[in-house]
Amino acid sequence: MKDRKTKIDEYFKKIDKLGWDLNLRSIFELLKYVGNPQNQIAVVHAAGTNGKGSTLAFLSSIMEETGLQVGRFTSPALVDRNEMITINGVKISDAEMERGISMVEEACQKMVDSGFRHPTSFEVMAVLAFLYFKGQVDLALIETGMGGRLDATNVVAEAKLCIITPIGMDHEAFLGDCLEKIAMEKAGVFRPKVPVVSAPQEKQVEATLREKAQLIEAPFILIDRSNLSVLEEGTSLRFIYRSVEYKTEILGRHQAVNAAVAIESAKRLDKMGWSVTDEDLLQGISKAHWPGRFEILRRDPLVVIDGAHNAQGMQALNHARKQILKGEYRVVVGILGEKDMGPDFLEILGEASEVWTATPNNPRALSASNLSTRLLKQGIKSEAVEDFEVLIDLLASESTLSGSFPCLIFGSLYLIGPLGNALKRRLKNDSCFNCG
Repeated sequence: MKDRKTKIDEYFKKIDKLGWDLNLRSIFELLKYVGNPQNQIAVVHAAGTNGKGSTLAFLSSIMEETGLQVGRFTSPALVDRNEMITINGVKISDAEMERGISMVEEACQKMVDSGFRHPTSFEVMAVLAFLYFKGQVDLALIETGMGGRLDATNVVAEAKLCIITPIGMDHEAFLGDCLEKIAMEKAGVFRPKVPVVSAPQEKQVEATLREKAQLIEAPFILIDRSNLSVLEEGTSLRFIYRSVEYKTEILGRHQAVNAAVAIESAKRLDKMGWSVTDEDLLQGISKAHWPGRFEILRRDPLVVIDGAHNAQGMQALNHARKQILKGEYRVVVGILGEKDMGPDFLEILGEASEVWTATPNNPRALSASNLSTRLLKQGIKSEAVEDFEVLIDLLASESTLSGSFPCLIFGSLYLIGPLGNALKRRLKNDSCFNCG
């Protein structure tokens, strides 16, 4: 007899074969069938190119400090699909997932019989999140999957707050070939008179966002970099925002910006009636955790994983790398085929002592051998490791771990998720595993 996890995996594999298109008709119809749970929840909606997950991790941690039950919907999952739906950091159980699927599956069949497209797996996950959060959470933090205007999460009648994280070039085939077009798609989550908290942006992006907010009378709060300064970055991060010092274990200078967005968002929620104290802010930032973002798996020698997967993310990773990885280092990298990684990607690889390429677990992945071929054309030698288990054995081997230089594993979340999880299991008995 199949267990719950197997049944759930098979259900989503079946949906994934059906294809998709970018519109909201199917998800609105599905939500109608299950009672429109999205309109029975207090929602904070986040869009942007980079930093959505980290920003919501900070904000969730802050609001949890106030005693609230905080739901969070993020994507993609690092390892387990259930990670996408959490309440106070605890992922949805297989039993709850199965219960939700039974409702959704019946509704989907009625939709198909009525001539609608079958909802995508992401649309189904979004609906499962809304169903799970209804009646259980005080606040739900919802992250867009791609874009904003036509994203499956953009179905809430009235969000309490909108968040925009740093916007850069990504998914150009769907969102547009310039920053202004991409910004306009992201601004599709704005609601009339609902406040927007934004990270610092490129000038043309800021102008686009401000114009959209002004049109719908939405207060626009932009993080001012002059109020933010980094004191220390390394294996922890200390920064000052609005004259208050904060500390976090989520690493990288760019995380100070994400934390500032979360702090400003929490202050805005405080003005709306959710009581947030200065101590809640301090403790929330300090306790926040977000796996796979310059996450230290081992400290001697250092093993770090990071989900940088576009040019903007590579720039942030490269800066963090220069602060923490001194001297020689090894790289393991895997990316999706359509990504333009920018100059920082090549700099990270070009300065590495050794480069191993790997294949992410995704149909759109660039194979390890093809990535190695591309890198060689840029003058970067690498070794392709096509087999996932072989890669794990190599990384966890005594000869590798006893080496004198650290290892940086980065790229697609479809690589670092399963790879990081497998390494954690292999290294958990190591005395230097995640110790500090």
